[in-house]
This record gives sequence, structure tokens and C-alpha cells, in this order.
Amino acid sequence: FAGFPQAPDAWQLRVLESVFLAYCAGWVLADMLALSRRTTYRAALGRIQILLVATALLVLVFPATRIWNAGSPVWHATGNAAVLLYLYFLSQTIMHQRLLDLDEMLTRLAVLAGLVTGITAIYLGMLSWIPDSDRDLFHLNVVSASMIVVLLLDPLSQFAERWIFRTLFFRRKELERLLRDLTRRLDVLPASENAAADLVLDRLMDSRRVATACLYVVSPRQPDLVRLGAVGRDFPLFGTQGAWGQLWERLQVEDMVTREDVELELERLHRGWLAPRAPFEAQAVLRVLDELAADACFPIFAHEKLYGFLAVGDAARKNPYAKSELSEFFNLSQKIGAVFTSLDRQNLMRRQEHLAALGQLAAGLAHEIRNPLGAIWGAVQVLESPQASELGEDERAAFFRIVAQEVHRMNRVVLDFLEYARPANDRSEPINLCEACAKMLPLLETTAAPVIVKLELPDDAVIADMDQDKLRQILLNLVLNARDALLEGADGTGAGEAPAPILLRVGRRPGEVVLEVIDAGCGIPAEQLARVFEPFFTTKDRGTGLGLPICARLMESAGGALAITSDASGTTCTLSWPDL
Repeated sequence: FAGFPQAPDAWQLRVLESVFLAYCAGWVLADMLALSRRTTYRAALGRIQILLVATALLVLVFPATRIWNAGSPVWHATGNAAVLLYLYFLSQTIMHQRLLDLDEMLTRLAVLAGLVTGITAIYLGMLSWIPDSDRDLFHLNVVSASMIVVLLLDPLSQFAERWIFRTLFFRRKELERLLRDLTRRLDVLPASENAAADLVLDRLMDSRRVATACLYVVSPRQPDLVRLGAVGRDFPLFGTQGAWGQLWERLQVEDMVTREDVELELERLHRGWLAPRAPFEAQAVLRVLDELAADACFPIFAHEKLYGFLAVGDAARKNPYAKSELSEFFNLSQKIGAVFTSLDRQNLMRRQEHLAALGQLAAGLAHEIRNPLGAIWGAVQVLESPQASELGEDERAAFFRIVAQEVHRMNRVVLDFLEYARPANDRSEPINLCEACAKMLPLLETTAAPVIVKLELPDDAVIADMDQDKLRQILLNLVLNARDALLEGADGTGAGEAPAPILLRVGRRPGEVVLEVIDAGCGIPAEQLARVFEPFFTTKDRGTGLGLPICARLMESAGGALAITSDASGTTCTLSWPDL
């Protein structure tokens, strides 16, 4: 203040401070208002609006702290703190080229306040007790305190930031944990791509941080895509042409496409900060993101080619996902691609196995049909021969019965083959095995006659996921096999000593429920037991060899299993399901 006749009063200094701040803030406000009129993109407008509000608050708060209760040092400190907070907020926005989320901003402020407090404590602890006369010790402690600050600054700031995020902003950590857990759950290969999509989308909606999500993959008829799943709203069909093609091209070369990055690119193009090029590509991508209600899209690669994408969004928040969350989403999309690759390879192996099995089944079917055809042909030749006139009526009738029996046998073989080859329609539902077996007992007793069927049930209910019609079909087949084995053990006549009864026993084992069909028949030799589930393998004169394979297939379609054990004392067929 050289040249002034006297030093300015305190109120004059306050006025000068306020005028200077008002001038600077007014200049900032005018610049941002002009910028807002030239900008039409959501992200840029959002930043400008919030910066305008923050600047306006600073213009109101700082003069108030200088005018109201001017002699109070608390109000002076409040005004200074407001200016520092505004400058920090402005610097973070410029550094990150985006507005920080409220939780992220508060976290950084809390970390900053903690670090300032800690550094102040270090300097005070090492300097406050030194007398003014001992300047050498003062200088030495300044250097020592600075070294301590440099060594502890980075680890302390990281620790404080992690602790504050974990303690105060648990929603973000919840989403990150959910995404990591979902990625691990996909290590167990789902049954199909649709099952994988349902698992992913259902878990994402449980997070409360994802309002809309969809998953698209390449269809067999490229370039169209099919929607494997969608939650939150109705999503459009997708084709890799036009505006959608711009998004598809970006996904081929970028780890992710976010609304924030696209809007920032448009803003830079508009201001001339990027190399001159037409902005229609970014505008097209932005339109597609609007149609998908998505804030981010993540590519899904299978067999090292772009196979689809996962899109997520939360319309309630602008730029809702932090970098750590986007990273977890990207890891999830990579895992989905690995799952789809494994499923595709698995399906290819199944198709190859299916073709091989069809060849084996065709050979077995030809063999089974050729035998009755030979018998029919032999009977027809006899009936058409010149000696046919010498046959009596009973002999003619016998040959016709042979033809009818063999035709019936061929029909049974074809029907069993169709039953085995037909895709299993799973209509399983939770049923009480005790009640189901009790209802079927009269039918099974009639089928097994003259052998008796006994039922052994536990005291409590035993629940299994099964279709009752399929269970009836399986039990009829197993009881018939048990009856034949028991009658064969009794020389096939049932005369003399009565055969032992067939036992149906319902029970539990660790982690599963079981239904056992037990007979005390002649047993199955080991070499035959290893082949009982092979199509067309049979030891019966009139059997087709498809009964047990059909039963095993029906159990597999219901999520259960059929196992057979046998020795000289009899045979046990065990139906098992996971314990519900």
C-alpha cells in the first residue's frame, strides 16, 4: 500500500477482497454461460451446470464471511475454506476431465483433510518444542519431518482412501464384489448361452446399481444379432449396419464404449481440440446408447472374434460407474466370452458324438429289423410255394401268426427307437416320492404278477424334482426287468417255491434322495452289466435293448441319475436326485 497516505481499514480490505472475488467469479460465470449455450451434449451440460452452481455458491458464501460478524476468525477461516474447496473441486474436474461422483469427491476431500491433519501433526510434533534460539535443531527437524512426510504420504493416502471407500461408500464395493462373484460363478459352465445370460442379467439386477441391461450375440445369419436376454425395458433388434454398425466397429477395437467418453469426444470435436473429422460417428454411437438406455457397452469375444456385447445403464445417475466398476464389468464380459467359447466347443463335440451315436443306432436298428423281416419273408415264401396247398388250416394259421408277431415286434422296435431318439421335454416339478410310489403300487403289482411288490417308505416326506409320468414309465420298466429276473431264477415257470418279492425303497443319502428297485434274482454278469445302457444290447429273446437306455435318458433330463449294481444275490437299480 505504498503511496497511500495511511493504511486501509479492515472493512476496506474486506471490500477489496469481495470485489476481486466477484470480478473473478463473474468472469468464470460469463465464460461458462457462453459455453453452455454452445454445448448440447448431456455430459458437458451437466458439468457446466454444476460448476455454475458451485461458482454461484462461492460468490454468495465468501462475501458473507467477510461482512457478517467480520471480527470473528471462524468466519474468516470459513471463507478461506470455501475458496480452497472450490479450487480443489475445479482442479479435480479439470484433471479427470469429468465431474467426480459425490462419493468419490467426498472421499478425496476426506483423504486430503486427513493427510493435511497428519502432516500438520508431524511438523508440530517435531518443531513446536524447539526453542527459538536453537536454529540448527529447528532446521534439522524440518528436514527430518519432510522426509517422514515423503515416505508416508503415498501409503497413508492409499490406506485412507481404501478404508473410507470400504466404510462409507459400500454400495460401490457391493457392486464390485457382486461382479467378481458372478465372474467366479461362471467358472461352472452353464447349460447353454441362454442360461448364462439369465444368470448374468438376474444377478446384475440384484445389485440395485444396474437399472437396464441387455446381452446380444451374433446370430447364425450374420450380420444380424440376437438378444439373449434383457431386463429393465424393451430393447430393439440389433443389426451391424448404419448407426449400430458404428458401435459394433468401436467394440472391435476398444475395451469398452461409455457414454461419458463418447460425449467427451463430441465436446472436444465441437471445440476443435481433436483432429478435424466428421462427428457423425460419435453421434451415431450416442443414438444407439440412447436406444439401449446404456451408459456402457462391453465387447464379448469368442474364438478371438467379436461375438456380442453386454450393455448396462442406470438412468437415475449421470455417469454412474467409476473406473473400478467399469474394470469389473470388462472382466465379466471377458469371462462371458470364455464361457461362450467353451459352450460352442462342447456343442461341437456333442454334435460329433450324436452323429457317431446315430450311426451306431442305425446299424442296431437295421439289425433288429432284419431278423423279423427274415422270419416274415420265410413265412411268406412257404405260403406262396406250390406246397402251400398241402398245408392244413392250423399250419396256415401258424404261419400267419408268425407274420403278425414279427410285424408287432418291428413296430415295438421302431417305437422304442423313436422314444430314445426323441428330445426329452423336461416337465419336472417337486413331488413327494413316498406319495407317488404309493399311488403307483397297484399298477406295479399288476405288472409284476405273479411276483409280489413291496414298498418301504421313511417316516418323513422325500421330495424330488421329477415328472410323474416319466417316473411311472421308469418304474414299470425296472419292475418288469426285476420280475423277469426272478422268474428266470425260478426256472421261468413260477411253479414250486414262490419267487422273492420286489422291493421298492425310498430314502436319503448325503446330498441326495434315492428310490431303489431291488430284486433277489439271478443277477447280471459283470461283462453284461457294463453294457446295460448300450442301445440295442439285450439278453432277452424278445427284447429291444432300449428300455434301460430310455430310463437313463429320462433321469438325466430331470437332473437325476440311474445306477445299477448286481451280483449273484440279486440286482439293485437306484434312481437318485439332488436333495431339495
